[in-house]
Amino acid sequence: MDNPLPESVDWPSLCVWIDLVLHRHGDRIVRMEGSLDVAGMGTVYIRTAGRILYPPKLPFDPVAPSARGLTLITDGLEAARIVASLRGFQPRKEEIKRAN
Repeated sequence: MDNPLPESVDWPSLCVWIDLVLHRHGDRIVRMEGSLDVAGMGTVYIRTAGRILYPPKLPFDPVAPSARGLTLITDGLEAARIVASLRGFQPRKEEIKRAN
């Protein structure tokens, strides 16, 4: 199941999100992989199998924005909802301005 992501994601937020998703649903996520544009880092390739997160490939060869995304193979989970939850882990522009 492919699902478009925000144009760019925040690296710390992405790490927390992946950790939480794998902790909660790792036994039902067969595989997760994809390329994401990470703010300030470029394109990063993410790959998991079950609860195992393989080291991200960084920097990964740039891909067209239309090719970015995350693919999930799940066992009984709605992959679109899992991927959509990543948006909730991304800081809002107002929060970024306050932090700076």
